[in-house]
Amino acid sequence: MISQPIKVLFIHHSGVFGGASRSLLELIKSFPENSVDPVVLLPIGSASLAFDSQNIKTIKTIKTSSIAQFDNTSYGHYRGFRWLVILRELFLLPSTFIAIKKAKKESLIDFDLIHINEITNLPSVLFASKIFKKPIVLHIRSLQRSPKSIRNKIIYKILKKYVKISIAIDETVAKSLPHDLPKKIIHNGFDPLSSLNDNDENVKNSIIKLKGKLKVVIVGNLLFMKGIVEFVKAAKLAKDNNLMIDFIIVGDKPAEKKGVLSFLLKIFGLSHDAKQFVLDYIEKHQLQDFVHLIKFTSNITSVYDNIDVLCFPSHLNAVGRPVFEAAFLSKPSIVAIKDPMRDTVIHMQTGLCIEEKKPEELFNAIKYMHDHPIERNLMGHNSLLLAEENFNIKNNANKTLQVYNDLLM
Repeated sequence: MISQPIKVLFIHHSGVFGGASRSLLELIKSFPENSVDPVVLLPIGSASLAFDSQNIKTIKTIKTSSIAQFDNTSYGHYRGFRWLVILRELFLLPSTFIAIKKAKKESLIDFDLIHINEITNLPSVLFASKIFKKPIVLHIRSLQRSPKSIRNKIIYKILKKYVKISIAIDETVAKSLPHDLPKKIIHNGFDPLSSLNDNDENVKNSIIKLKGKLKVVIVGNLLFMKGIVEFVKAAKLAKDNNLMIDFIIVGDKPAEKKGVLSFLLKIFGLSHDAKQFVLDYIEKHQLQDFVHLIKFTSNITSVYDNIDVLCFPSHLNAVGRPVFEAAFLSKPSIVAIKDPMRDTVIHMQTGLCIEEKKPEELFNAIKYMHDHPIERNLMGHNSLLLAEENFNIKNNANKTLQVYNDLLM
């Protein structure tokens, strides 16, 4: 067992404060006192502001808004016009290398290991292995494509060479990885009593004043892949069926990237304004009494404590962080996922599972929750039990710490 704090450089890929950055922040805050000395390298943005507010050492990237990635996930892999996205990542390679060099120069810490926060950070894996020559831990947070694809074979060959161990966030993600890739399942975590999750009174009051008989919420950045279209279309179906249900959207659109590459992405239909779509749809179908936009808040407990059902109708075929966050407040979820593993959501026990991209299915699931309050409350109770079993942040931080100790023994 290491007696001194383990010096860890965490490399995170996105400047937007979302599920992956929040999970990393919760993890770092939950390590036992004096067990880990963390430095976080991440792009400038709402994520870095969140880390700075928690008094965690943060090194920002140099002259770039992003860290280069290579996306071969089940949802985001390159195909068709999406290959244009890789031009942006190639453009960001030099600044990513410089940022990692800066981390070594300015941190004044001889790191014991490097923890990279997502498998899409493949360039960071390569650069960090050369610059630091220290053990690398890789978090894998997204569902992967078939291991048989040529791209995946190359990626996993790189990981086997440079990554000591990978951490899969749940059984679904682990199942999508090769059986011979060194890995351990450690779930994300949440502490509703953490100061990070204090009540936001403005958000709380905005939700309480709504008069619908059921309050359903979608939480996160306004992106089409989060199922925002299905959510507002389900609201229209509620209106058409004379059901007074409040559809609450907590979040905003991510900050727009500038430059020629971003312009090209828009031209080829790879970048859209989901928030504007929502606003236009509300106006066109007169949904002002049904759909309510509420500003993003990092104090997310104030949301879950005042709603009835969490909706996660994403196109990722995965169970997102909001599902177990809501579960800690005894709130069931409606999740777009095929064949879910029982460690995250259990159909008709902790929530309802539906097919993605089907507003009618989402509406029917919401209607079921509306019509069956006893079953809904039982699902909420069961979701809490499942969350306490698998998503206790203190337990999972200790498991991660054990991974570090095992690598350094």
